[in-house]
This record gives sequence, C-alpha cells and structure tokens, in this order.
Amino acid sequence: MRSQTITTDNNRTYQLSVVDLAPTVQEFCTATPGGKETCLVTPYLGKLLWFPTLVVIILLGMGGLWTKYLITLNKKWKLKVIFEADEDKEEQICYLKNKQKIAIGDDNLNSIYCPGNETRGYLQRKGNNLYIIPLKIQPIFYRQQQVTNNLAIKRNSFQINYPLGTENYPLTIKITK
Repeated sequence: MRSQTITTDNNRTYQLSVVDLAPTVQEFCTATPGGKETCLVTPYLGKLLWFPTLVVIILLGMGGLWTKYLITLNKKWKLKVIFEADEDKEEQICYLKNKQKIAIGDDNLNSIYCPGNETRGYLQRKGNNLYIIPLKIQPIFYRQQQVTNNLAIKRNSFQINYPLGTENYPLTIKITK
C-alpha cells in the first residue's frame, strides 16, 4: 500500500492511498426509465469479443469438415461385382483403398474376372473418385460407348460391358463407400 498525506487550503488533511486490487469485474445494474440498460460490462465485452468468437467457430467448423474428408479418404470402398452373363458365377467382392487400382480381366486375387487372357483396364480410386482406365488392347464399354480415355464414374452403381468375339459380358458394379 502506498499512501500520501494531502493538506487542503482550509488546513484539512486527507490521506490518499493507492491499493492494488485483484482483476475482477463486479457491476450492479439498476433499472432506468424507458427500459435503457445501465450495465456497461456486458455490452463492452460483446463488442470486444464477437470477432474472435466468430473466427474460432469458423476454424472449428473447417477443422471438422477437414477431419470428415480425411476419414472418407482412409475408408475402404466395397465393390460388389455381379456377373450378369454368367448366372453360375458367384458375386465377387473387392475392396479398394485410396490410390489403389483393381485390374479388369486378370487372374490375381484383387482383380475382376472377365473371359479372355488379357487385362482390359483398371478401376482406380483417386481420393473420392473412381476412374475406368482402359488399356486399349481389348475394348471396354460404359453406357454403350467405348472407353478410350480415363473416365470418371460419378455413380455408386454402374454397368460396364466388354465384348469377346460375338458375345457381350456385362458387369454391374455396386460401390459401398
């Protein structure tokens, strides 16, 4: 505590003291005529903190969306392949990770069966998109048109067709993301 004695013109003495108080805010609000507010702390804090609060809310929202996007990237897709031309052939289930591809017409474990000895193309996942990548050795058809370049598939269920000789072999692929 720091104090100093002050003497006025009429010889009255006062003691002036400076005291450090803990930083707390206490405000008593009283009612005024006309419904006006006599409290000053709440409006002051509202004017001071609205922008930082808005920035924090936006950053939290963007962080949540980014986390959701990363989770969808790391999730495996389930591809259910239905062989429509061969009823004796059982449905095939394949799993596809991000940046992974599955061969169409190969004899490997992680490939889609099709008659013939050659690989016709690939189904490749890039992010949350699926592409048909043809090899141009044997044709692949999507929506009755031959696929000549990389083609993005926008649907969760689609059909591709590959001819061999005079026969057509349609495949229906259903994607579970």
